[in-house]
Amino acid sequence: MNVRTTLFRRIRLIAIILLAIVLVPYGFSRVASSWRRLSVHTSRDLPAGKRDNGTFRIACYNIAHGRGLATSNWRGGTAEERNTRLRQIADLLRHIDADIVVLNEVDFDSSWSSSTNQARYLAKQAGYPYWAEQRNLDFRVLTWKWRFGNAVLSRYPIVQASVVDLPGFSAVETFFAGKKRILNCTIELNGDKVRVLAVHLCLRKSHPPIPGPQLSRAISTLARQDSQIQNQTQLGVTRWIYLTRLPCFSVSQNSLSARLQN
Repeated sequence: MNVRTTLFRRIRLIAIILLAIVLVPYGFSRVASSWRRLSVHTSRDLPAGKRDNGTFRIACYNIAHGRGLATSNWRGGTAEERNTRLRQIADLLRHIDADIVVLNEVDFDSSWSSSTNQARYLAKQAGYPYWAEQRNLDFRVLTWKWRFGNAVLSRYPIVQASVVDLPGFSAVETFFAGKKRILNCTIELNGDKVRVLAVHLCLRKSHPPIPGPQLSRAISTLARQDSQIQNQTQLGVTRWIYLTRLPCFSVSQNSLSARLQN
């Protein structure tokens, strides 16, 4: 065996080892993403909600991975700076006193946010004993992880949760990284069941937006699955880029019950 053959075999072995180091964690992360896509959690340390005035409050907040006003997730500051923002968001959620909070762009285990599960942190710090997590992107390359999506925090039990597929930007991206989806939660609210949909849509210059008819079909499918929801199902989508506004409103439970029973 000559020197050239020996060198070639060593180089090939090193290449195989390096390739395995990269591909094995990535491959496992993509396989595991299917069963990590949705999870529902309960904290027994926090009291459940109870309102006596017949209304409940619901809010929607795009927390933008806790990066603040930075233009890139990797430029969101140190771990302590990000934790400070999360504490401020938790303080704000306690202040507005919403019963249900929809969160967008939430990190569950991403490298740029020091692998903090932001949904769990905000739920416990803001006083929400029930929360659901839904991952849009879930993959790992070496030690870097991208795992984020939508979340719903609730003071009332989340009795059912599912994921609704949306069209991906491309089949390649969907296969290798993931895509946008809808988190569909059913919440039991003082005897009534309320359905909450969490979705975050974004635009790319190189791709057209998701067509409205496809969104309508996805929502209509949910409506047909629930005998309590009538055919008049509407989806309002508001895209908040920066953490400067927090839409929050109150809903009359009596009006909701009347509509569900009609």
